Amino acid sequence: MKLLAYIVMLVLSVISLTLADAQDFPSTQNVAAPEATFPRLSASNLEGKTLRLPEDFAGDRNLLLIAFQREQQQNVDT
Repeated sequence: MKLLAYIVMLVLSVISLTLADAQDFPSTQNVAAPEATFPRLSASNLEGKTLRLPEDFAGDRNLLLIAFQREQQQNVDT
């Protein structure tokens, strides 16, 4: 479980750095920011089901909420 938490934290860090770099473009120019892509990884959910990400995402744009402890899952579900 700790390994999954470290992987998720690493992935979120990479995504946030990528998005931060996109904000460095001058706002006065009409320049499109590069699209951020979710890195490929395999993980298992709290039920033990193995997921391949981003292949197992349902749509073109997805919001991923992660509970690091079972007690946090209720907050994610709301």
